[in-house]
Amino acid sequence: SRKLFFAGEGRDGYWTSDDMIEQLIKDAIPLFELLHPDSQAVFIFDQSSNHRAFANNALLAKRFTLNDKPVKEDEEFDFKNTTFLLDGEPCPQAMYYTKMETITKKKRSPGSKWLADCCKDEEPDSRCCARHFLAAQPDFKEQKTVICEVVEANDHIFEMYPKFHCKCNWIERYWGAAKDLARKESDYTFKSLKVNVDSYLD
Repeated sequence: SRKLFFAGEGRDGYWTSDDMIEQLIKDAIPLFELLHPDSQAVFIFDQSSNHRAFANNALLAKRFTLNDKPVKEDEEFDFKNTTFLLDGEPCPQAMYYTKMETITKKKRSPGSKWLADCCKDEEPDSRCCARHFLAAQPDFKEQKTVICEVVEANDHIFEMYPKFHCKCNWIERYWGAAKDLARKESDYTFKSLKVNVDSYLD
């Protein structure tokens, strides 16, 4: 599965996480399932920022405001519902029209105020600021990237290479073989590469 595009402004733009998700949903996963029915794939990604992107409804504390803010359909984020722990018991919490201060007020002493972000290292009890407190909640800690969610929603396995992975991984082996063929069979002009790139990637 691959998509050929010409990167840059005034051309095809730049490859984004949305492009990656579209390729997975419409091409890579269906192609694997067609070629290997009743099998489970292992999708392995490197640490590209596109591969670490989150869905617009992901539970990320940094996306919340301290004060109430109306949520409209055309706004960037639309938070899914979650739970938080109050004295060890899970409490349902709707993430809609809700500010961090409302969500977290039961965890502060009466009359005390929350900071949105203390801009410091997190305290042991995570009560230094609203952002650290939310980020320490189980649902927030377990939030997965959008690519992971897509892969696992289709009953396949998602993995990521370490940031400094060795050069013998499958990604490097594939690109290494493609570049070796290109060096042997191409004069490395843009015209030649454009015509032959598909065959090199095969």
